[in-house]
Amino acid sequence: MLENICTAVLRDGNKLYNHFKSIDCDVNRYFIIDNSCNKDTTVQMAIALIKEHKPKYINEVIVLKSTQNTGFAGAVNLAIRQNVDCSYWLFTG
Repeated sequence: MLENICTAVLRDGNKLYNHFKSIDCDVNRYFIIDNSCNKDTTVQMAIALIKEHKPKYINEVIVLKSTQNTGFAGAVNLAIRQNVDCSYWLFTG
C-alpha cells in the first residue's frame, strides 16, 4: 500500500478527476492541494466528485484549500508539512 499520493490543482478540474480515477492500487491518503482560490468551479466540482466516489482501496481523501497559488514548490512544501506522519511523499500531476 502506498502511504500517500499528493497532487496540486490550479484549474481544469476534469484533469484532477481523471488523475484520481487513474489510481488503481491501495493508497492510504490521497492529498489534494487546491490552488484554485475558488476561481475555477470545475476544481470544486471535481473535488466533490472525488469525495463522493472514493473507492475502497483509497483510505482517505484530504483537501487543503490555499488562499493563494503556492506554485509547485510551495505545494510540495505544504504537502510535506501536512503529512509528517508519512515516511515518504509521492507527488504526481
